[in-house]
Amino acid sequence: MRQAPADWRWIDAHGEGRNVHAYFRRDFSLGALPRTARLQLFAAARYLVLVNGVVIGSGPVRFRLPEPCFDTWELGAHLVRGRNTVAVHVQAYGPGAQIQDATPGVFNAWGEIRAGRRTIDLHGSQWLGRRAAGYDPEAEVFSFTSPAIDILDARRDQPDWCQVGADRTQWQPTVALARQDLFGSPLPRPIPHLTQDLQVARTLLGAYTLADDEAIVAVRVPGRAVAPGGSWALVQTWIHSPRAQTIPVGLWWGEHFVNGQEIQRGPSIEGLINRNDAHLTLKAGWNSFFAKFGLVGYCWDFAMAMPRAAGLSFSAAGASRAAGAEATATVLTAGPVSGEELTALKALTLPPDPAALPVVSGGWTQRALSPAPTSPAISLAWCRLGARQTECDVVAWPLRVAVATTQFFDLGHQTLGRIVLEVEAPAGCVIDVGFSEHVVGPARRPAILERSMIFAAERLITAGGRLRFESTAPRGFRYLQVKVTPVAGAEVLIHQLGAVQQIYPFRTLGSFTCSEPLLDRIWAMGWRTLRMCAEDVYTDCPWRERLLYAGDFLVEMATTLAGSGDLRLIARCLELLAPAVASPQATGNDFSLIPMVILAWYQERGGDRELVQRLFPRFAATLEARLATNRPDGLYEAGNAFIDWIGTERDSCLAAFNAIMVGALDAMARVATRLKTPRAQWTRRADRLRTLLRTRFWDEEAGAYRDGFKADALLPGHHLAASAWVGLFADATTKAQERRLRAHYQAHLPNIFAGAPGSATSPYGGFHILGALYRAGHVDLAEQFMIQAWGSFLQAGWDTVGELFPARQVAADGTVSYAPHNGWTLCHAWSSGPTFYLSSQVLGVDLGFPVPRDPARLVIAPTSDTLSWAAGVVPHPRGTVSVSWRREGQALHLTCAVPRGVRWTVRPGGALAGLRLWINGADHGPHHP
Repeated sequence: MRQAPADWRWIDAHGEGRNVHAYFRRDFSLGALPRTARLQLFAAARYLVLVNGVVIGSGPVRFRLPEPCFDTWELGAHLVRGRNTVAVHVQAYGPGAQIQDATPGVFNAWGEIRAGRRTIDLHGSQWLGRRAAGYDPEAEVFSFTSPAIDILDARRDQPDWCQVGADRTQWQPTVALARQDLFGSPLPRPIPHLTQDLQVARTLLGAYTLADDEAIVAVRVPGRAVAPGGSWALVQTWIHSPRAQTIPVGLWWGEHFVNGQEIQRGPSIEGLINRNDAHLTLKAGWNSFFAKFGLVGYCWDFAMAMPRAAGLSFSAAGASRAAGAEATATVLTAGPVSGEELTALKALTLPPDPAALPVVSGGWTQRALSPAPTSPAISLAWCRLGARQTECDVVAWPLRVAVATTQFFDLGHQTLGRIVLEVEAPAGCVIDVGFSEHVVGPARRPAILERSMIFAAERLITAGGRLRFESTAPRGFRYLQVKVTPVAGAEVLIHQLGAVQQIYPFRTLGSFTCSEPLLDRIWAMGWRTLRMCAEDVYTDCPWRERLLYAGDFLVEMATTLAGSGDLRLIARCLELLAPAVASPQATGNDFSLIPMVILAWYQERGGDRELVQRLFPRFAATLEARLATNRPDGLYEAGNAFIDWIGTERDSCLAAFNAIMVGALDAMARVATRLKTPRAQWTRRADRLRTLLRTRFWDEEAGAYRDGFKADALLPGHHLAASAWVGLFADATTKAQERRLRAHYQAHLPNIFAGAPGSATSPYGGFHILGALYRAGHVDLAEQFMIQAWGSFLQAGWDTVGELFPARQVAADGTVSYAPHNGWTLCHAWSSGPTFYLSSQVLGVDLGFPVPRDPARLVIAPTSDTLSWAAGVVPHPRGTVSVSWRREGQALHLTCAVPRGVRWTVRPGGALAGLRLWINGADHGPHHP
């Protein structure tokens, strides 16, 4: 039901600008504790709500225009007699953040507080607002999908802005937006509020003074969101050297030139991440310096490290002034540039004469060169360690810092949460906080800036006194690095460091244990990973992107059914993935079709019928648009299919893509039947396409399905994904083919650690392979695959499953170790598939995939070839199913408890089939499958 008033407000009438932070507050006094106190709120793109200075939650849920969702906050438990302040901190993203539909800054509040005979109106027109002046609007984006990081100069902010009694002289009443038609009528939040659990750093891995023999100069080139095809920026200045010398320097991305010669760069000799070491040959006096580099976000930070002893100075004016005559070092910058200018600049292999710089549309701007990195991520990744101050130890708060220091912390597990730093310091101290999923090198240093386009750090400049800094966005990490640059002669006290964990509040109902402890840990690891990748939507990972992807979603739904059974987040993601407009161009990939499989599965597990009815026409139109693009032979070309991280052609006639076409047709036909709108033509099309898969893609000589065709030429590959998807989604493989495919799987599954990442399969592809193996009865291969492949995550020492199987390293003495691939995430829910199969196959509690079933007719089919016993609990729409089975000689003893009203039967599989079956203590004789 739509309840929000159409009164969209902000601190001005337009809500424009990039990375605008705004504060809102409502002050009131209470003579008695309230009977009711309810605030209903929508603010975009992101907000934190506070009561009397304490954050009680965040929002909104991700949305599609024109139907955002408002939140309801119960304030009563947080209010006191006397004066109170309810406050909201809003971050308006502006352009370039894929994580959310672009909107202007907006604030809309309503509700009321009733205390005694008094009613306090919380309508947005009653609030005051002001811009949060301390946040840098030009801060770099966190990643290619995300908005800006937090760079907060608290000296420019109002530190007590959310507290009772704060000065309100600079505050103004909220302003109605000029455009009142952008947001429609918001719907109530469809999912619970996310958790608010404080996770404090537990272990100090090391604290180091900073080496002081090197200086880093930097300048930020601000701009706009990167245009299609990219944008570039230019930097030009003069470097004055007191003598002729060749010095070592550290450089960032791009092409760099000195006196007309390009500087040749190599890797950092100290192993510093994303830094290239080079040598700069300078003549005595002035030297021209020129750099050009591509932008991957809204802005770019040029940085160069050099020895302090070199005595260099910089000036955009160069020889026209005497060395040292200017107090501030300067450079000229231009950009970002794109279009025809970009083409010309990319072709520029040597710098022009500095006196004749290229003409660019935006002109050249003189900027001050910062004596320290403008990017907190570069500041952390490039800082060189001095003397070690402490060994690894449990953190004893507070920590005292009197000199420039960097510290490495471990939370003990991967998390997703808003970074919290509570610090006491004089004004002007710079504190950079970076976050990472893993550590590198003997110092166990967090891998900050491991990818050049992931700026995993925030910055706080203190205002004096005690301050609690809380990042506006949640971050995914396990390890933290803090770099403190105190004011000379001052001491900084770090009172607390950690994160407010912000994940979907799943209630864990599922469990699993068996005779192989490694599989117990794999089940738990998958469930924990899923929880870290579930917030207001399912995400691919908490660290890098935090985006909802349809392929990941299929695995995430499976793991959810095994661990919780809660369908609400599944429903929300289906709503966001349902296409607004059908387009054959948009359906040329597997991720456009997988949600149709999920929709049917959701419906069959007892999902909301009204939601299915509402979304079905949108998915149906998309399917029909794709069906109209078939080739003359009846097959379908993939426009840009993902399938898996494997080396196959994405825009070809692929076996896997045609298999998911069959799966989508079958699934949508089942949905239509349940909605009493049959689509018999979909079933006929699916059957014809199934036959074509068997006949056109099967390679009898190879004993496997080939990848597909490019035009009419055969593709050379027989990737595991081709055979697995044909079996899993299309149910097209014959028994004879499955017998041949066993050898194909046996030959290729051991290659998961060989060659390039994902060359055989990724853990995402492993979900489909496991399903195909179980469907074909290759139970032993499935169990071996889980132990070998997912066991590697445990051997690597991770507490979550990663995006790729770790890199396998064999030492000269034969010792095997595992390490992450650089830049790939260590917490990725598309890798959680074994959790589903251990519950649905080893415990045998049918969860409706890949074979659709009515949950009211439960089949318990425990399947194992290598285990002697297993036990656990599996969520069911009507409660939970508990199963425990043990193999004793030629007998299988099974105990189960099933929710009331559910009809059930037991059908053991694999090596358990054919054993004498005992159910809940009763002898049922030999079971024959």
